Amino acid sequence: MEPHIDALSESTYRPVWFDYDQRPEPLPSLDGDVTCQLLIVGGGFTG
Repeated sequence: MEPHIDALSESTYRPVWFDYDQRPEPLPSLDGDVTCQLLIVGGGFTG
């Protein structure tokens, strides 16, 4: 096996922020119309 494959053999495929047992409670859904100056659709590293 290649060295980089060996180094990752025990890793898990999940976001790094899931490494903690405590997770925030989900926020309630928006109810009604909302206005803003900037809206980012998405939530990953690139938005």
